[in-house]
Amino acid sequence: IKIDVEGAEISVLRSGLAALHRDRPAIIMEFSCEMVHRVSGIEPQTALVWIEGLGYEIAVINKETYEPVATTAEMLIDHWGSSTRIEDLLLTPR
Repeated sequence: IKIDVEGAEISVLRSGLAALHRDRPAIIMEFSCEMVHRVSGIEPQTALVWIEGLGYEIAVINKETYEPVATTAEMLIDHWGSSTRIEDLLLTPR
């Protein structure tokens, strides 16, 4: 599944919880701390921890090699940098 809805990604995931639990798809989604907070009213780390709680591992897709780089919600937020940074994340079921 590919999700790019300008900060409403968590809302999309929430609306599809039954499918996520049933089918366990891999997900590529855009993520921006600023947009998630502004559009969805969710703290970025809370959103990422929630994803991990669904049984998904998080990886950032390297923009040069397109390879996933494994991370955790805590590590990602701790090293995020600019609030306007946007990354594509790969979410894979454990």
